Amino acid sequence: MDGQRLKRLRKERNLTQQQLGEKIFVSKVSISGYESGERTPDTDNLGKLADFFEVTTDYLMGRTDDPQGNLNISFSRGKDQDMSEEELQEAIDIWKAIKRQRKDREGQ
Repeated sequence: MDGQRLKRLRKERNLTQQQLGEKIFVSKVSISGYESGERTPDTDNLGKLADFFEVTTDYLMGRTDDPQGNLNISFSRGKDQDMSEEELQEAIDIWKAIKRQRKDREGQ
């Protein structure tokens, strides 16, 4: 877990460790431990953090510098025509909105 990356994401959202812990249902002590490197989140909590911040688990683990990951999605808008970059970004934005709606339904 890249604790500094987690800390930066938390601060970008103007959250305290306590508030972030409440969002993913762990203690402030756990968040502090993740940020300091003294603790490592289990798979479930790593996923919750990634979902909350809308980044990949690989990004949180420091395996990539791309927060969204390389989606490697091949969209098509017709025969042998790939989506433009603008259309691809719109599709990604829709995907993010769907994830936010799911998160809201789950009460996070």
